[in-house]
Amino acid sequence: MAHTHAVARGRDDSDQPIRRRARWTLAASASIALVSGLLATSPALADSKPSDPADPKTPETVSADVLATPQIDGVVWDQLVVGNTVYVGGKFTTARPAGSAAGKNTVTRSNLLAYNLTTGELQAFAPAFNQQVRTLAVSPDKKTLYVGGAFTTVTPAGGAAATRNRIAAFTIGSGALVAGFAPSLNGEVTTIAATSSSVYAGGAFSSAQKTARAGLAAFAPTNAALQKWAPSPSGGSPRALVVSPDAKKVVVGGSFTTLNGSSDPGFGLGAVTADTGTLLPWKVNSVIRNGGSGAAVYSLSSDADNVYATAFSYKAAIQSPYTEGTYAARWSDGELVWHEDCHGDTYSSAPAGDVVYTAGHAHDCERVGGFGDMVKSVSATAGYHRALAFSNAATGTLTAATGDLYTDFAGQPAPSLLDWYPYFNVGKASGSGQGPWDVTVSGGYVLYGGEFTVASGKSQQGLARFQIPSKAPNLRGPELSGDDMAPKIEQLGAGAVRLTWAANYDPDNRDLRYEVYRSGVSEPVATLEGQSRFWDRPTMHVVDSGLTAGKAYAYTIKTIDPYENSTKGTPVTITPTGAGSTSLTDYDHEVLADGPTSYWPLNETAGTRAIDYAGTDDITLAASVKRTGEGAEGAAAGYSSTFSGATAAGVARDRADAPLSVSTELWFATTASGRLLDFADPPQNADTAYDLGLDLRADGRLSFAMTSNTAIATEKAYNDGEWHHVVTTLGPEGSTIQVDGVVRASSSTSTSTRPIIGGTWRLSNGFTGRIDNVAVYDRVLSASEITDHFTAVPPTEPDPVALTDYDRLVISDEPMSYWPLNETDGVQAVDQIGTNDVTLAASVTRKSEGAEGATGAFSSTFPSVRAGGIAEERAKAPGSVSTELWFASTGSGRLLDLADQPQSAATGYDLSLELRSDGRLSFAMTSNTAVATDAAYNDGEWHHVVTTLGPSGTTILVDGVVRASSSTSTSSRPIIDGSWRFASGFTGRIDNVAVYDRALSASEITEHSTAGRPEK
Repeated sequence: MAHTHAVARGRDDSDQPIRRRARWTLAASASIALVSGLLATSPALADSKPSDPADPKTPETVSADVLATPQIDGVVWDQLVVGNTVYVGGKFTTARPAGSAAGKNTVTRSNLLAYNLTTGELQAFAPAFNQQVRTLAVSPDKKTLYVGGAFTTVTPAGGAAATRNRIAAFTIGSGALVAGFAPSLNGEVTTIAATSSSVYAGGAFSSAQKTARAGLAAFAPTNAALQKWAPSPSGGSPRALVVSPDAKKVVVGGSFTTLNGSSDPGFGLGAVTADTGTLLPWKVNSVIRNGGSGAAVYSLSSDADNVYATAFSYKAAIQSPYTEGTYAARWSDGELVWHEDCHGDTYSSAPAGDVVYTAGHAHDCERVGGFGDMVKSVSATAGYHRALAFSNAATGTLTAATGDLYTDFAGQPAPSLLDWYPYFNVGKASGSGQGPWDVTVSGGYVLYGGEFTVASGKSQQGLARFQIPSKAPNLRGPELSGDDMAPKIEQLGAGAVRLTWAANYDPDNRDLRYEVYRSGVSEPVATLEGQSRFWDRPTMHVVDSGLTAGKAYAYTIKTIDPYENSTKGTPVTITPTGAGSTSLTDYDHEVLADGPTSYWPLNETAGTRAIDYAGTDDITLAASVKRTGEGAEGAAAGYSSTFSGATAAGVARDRADAPLSVSTELWFATTASGRLLDFADPPQNADTAYDLGLDLRADGRLSFAMTSNTAIATEKAYNDGEWHHVVTTLGPEGSTIQVDGVVRASSSTSTSTRPIIGGTWRLSNGFTGRIDNVAVYDRVLSASEITDHFTAVPPTEPDPVALTDYDRLVISDEPMSYWPLNETDGVQAVDQIGTNDVTLAASVTRKSEGAEGATGAFSSTFPSVRAGGIAEERAKAPGSVSTELWFASTGSGRLLDLADQPQSAATGYDLSLELRSDGRLSFAMTSNTAVATDAAYNDGEWHHVVTTLGPSGTTILVDGVVRASSSTSTSSRPIIDGSWRFASGFTGRIDNVAVYDRALSASEITEHSTAGRPEK
């Protein structure tokens, strides 16, 4: 849920002192739910409603809803769509409508049937085959249906039996057998492909038309005359054929080990010419080789660009490189396009534009970023996932396979596994214990055939039909409910509880929404969104605070998919007590709104647990850690924890891989040193291997080190006992240390150069001092987020005389920087607006009487030195600018400039304000003639001087009056980099220096001049 906040800017109407970096936030309501959803660290997956369907990684799949489809009483081997008719071949004797139980409402269908693609209604076409049908094909003109299998007779409906030895042809429309096409083969035909000039057949036969053919033959479509095409496979049988779009090439797959005498190509796969069967190059066969007695290419499919092969293997430990998944090769030369390498035999594939659907029994898809071996779900209770979808584009590379059972294809191009799981059970018809054997696609439908009896949650035997989401019912919702979605609830602190639960999952949607309901409230107290899958169920959590001690609360988790299908978990009740940590502060809410992976405010009042309010990775603290120290937010806000220098004084509960891109954030205060935070393995040892180490060195400088890379370090020391906000970032562009909102160290060393270790977050390894508000992010925080967090902590209240009414007036007009120079000692001039403090020369005298008079704040007196004060930050000069200060002098010198090398006398400079030896004031821009006043101002009195530069020119205003001007403008000025420099060679007092990134108005200048001048 969003956290409403407002930022106070400008003048404070309460007339309280305004201090630099001050920021106010509206208090949160009494009961705030802090939510942490799922972080997108897993590979991008797609489903029936992806967030970006145009992304090749996330194309849209069909819905997981099973539509009304006929059922059969055996097994389906092949399906073919011609127009709006689906032809189905297999081994079955009857068919029945969807919803009918086995044996009910049956009609005779002997191994072949047809149904309407869009309605699912059974059609009258019903020839009877005396043995099973294994393969179907259609002529290019869509007029002839070719059928292959083990049959020897075919009986058309209402007709007499006709001899057809393993191949038959039908006229589409009439359903009549083609009389002139009756080739004779002596063994089963498992695959057919047709062109306008040839009908190609493959299978377990040794002769065709009484002529020797080693499992491959071609016939004339007009009269079945045997053609000269006769490739010669050996060592196994052909199983699959596809013809190239130009009809010049035929790809053959099977269990053979040579083709035309060649084993590369030719080991289970090869390409030949369509006329003579001459072997052609086919590059993928040198990468993947399925053949012999233990493996084969089981099926082939194709589109205009690629050939898709599916494979099985059961002797991969003996021979390799075998696969059991699907791979794509381009038509031109057989070069590998992608390989999904899921383990578990794959029997069929079907490309559908940007998606490829497969049928098999995959049980391990880790190498393509998917589920691990035999991971179960509610529907796939045995750990086999029999229908999968992949992107039809290479979107990454395969990771390594472990163990010696499977070939390691690491580094090969891989598609994305899509989030689509319409679970199928296994059947008994074939005796092989499988589910779907075939998948085909047409007209926005995906069709599965096999021997299953349950498809995607419905009783449905042998056939299943799915449709694109725009036309599908989209009724499949989240899988888990009841006790599976009951949250675990624990007390965190005073009236606060944390709910945790493992994310739900959905068969065709990765993006789910969770609504958390609390008894007595009609609307959800929290809403979360996140991504999950059956094998990847991140822990979700909600923190609910502001509860009444002693009152019982019941919480229910509702899961909702993108189509508003939902399930509910069992309610769980808790009665919180009034003990524990303090309430979360405005700063805590600010941090949590930016989505850290973990956030430890360290605000508990007792005990050794530091609660993770952004996740569940609580930290166990050493017994020596003292609680309830004053926090960075001040005495009236949350607490901090004080560490005594122990080894591993805080260790987080969860172990994981270090994030690739990461930010860490915390506040600390100390005069000592030690490691503040790191990611360690193992965390208990002082000298353990670590990553992302943030150290406060003995000299007070902060350093940040990655694994195997040189540390970066700040130039300044921060062991001054004051609270400091420190953020480290690491990402593709490098690493930084940012202290109190400013980048203090950086490096181009990036995530790409860093070995990733597994480890645990560790807090305070040898550090002595206070730590507060520790956060970790799995991304690089933006500059604005870091600034917001830093300014969200109210600063320490200043001395009541530190800021005057004049100071508050200047601050209300929003300068870029403002240095009142009112410190009583030291060499620091604090920037009351930003963080660009000025370091003064040691010879500068502090606590001089200020421009506001003896009752106001102080000024500083400068001797004639080269650089009386240099600002810490370097930047480009503003385009339009005003400078403002008060001075009193009887001498001369440069009062203010922006210097390229501020320590050097001969440096390049810009925006220079000088008091000349004759007492006149001058103002000069880079490479431009100075403007100067006519009057002298070296009279020892206080004078208010403003310089302005804008598109219309430049001015010098003294004591509220324009005393010099020029038409020279911003357009004629080269911009330099530099640092603001005070009093270069100037002798006298300076007070209340301000810089603006605009030209002040005349009224603002008059108001400042009047307000700063003491009454006489």
